[in-house]
Amino acid sequence: LNSTREMVAVIRGGEVRLVNLSTREEFLLKGEESSVRSLEFSNDGQSLIGVDLKGFVWIWDVSDSLEQEPFRFDSYQDRLKTASISPDGQIIATLDFNGGNTQCTMRGKLESSFIENPDVVDIAFTQNEELIVVEKGGILKNYQVDRLNTLLAKSCQWLESYENQHPKILNI
Repeated sequence: LNSTREMVAVIRGGEVRLVNLSTREEFLLKGEESSVRSLEFSNDGQSLIGVDLKGFVWIWDVSDSLEQEPFRFDSYQDRLKTASISPDGQIIATLDFNGGNTQCTMRGKLESSFIENPDVVDIAFTQNEELIVVEKGGILKNYQVDRLNTLLAKSCQWLESYENQHPKILNI
């Protein structure tokens, strides 16, 4: 269901369709048939993301023409189970059937990934950009998702601090 509650996305017969809830009109979206598993609208309702069993993330722009080809990128994972899009619409988190998780930009650039955990069954973003991971038995864990630039800055700060505390170790 999109943010305006006017459209719903469904997978029917292996095809991704949008249904206008007031008119019941259906629109077939272009893209891969039969392997798309999960669909989610962005918060602004402008984009629809889907993931497939081949490891691809599909992004449809549903704000304008529904006739255009979707953008597709490789998620660096196999057999995707589900995905979630961040509230700001900039990051897509994916989950595979082995519990592997990655975060990519909307253009497919890898931002981060978590170690595979077979107990993870679902993922979702909170409104403050934290990633909620749901494990078997209903256990919830929150993770702050740092973007690549933030992680690089933290790494440089850590190395600088380490070098100041251990000058003989790094002195080559």
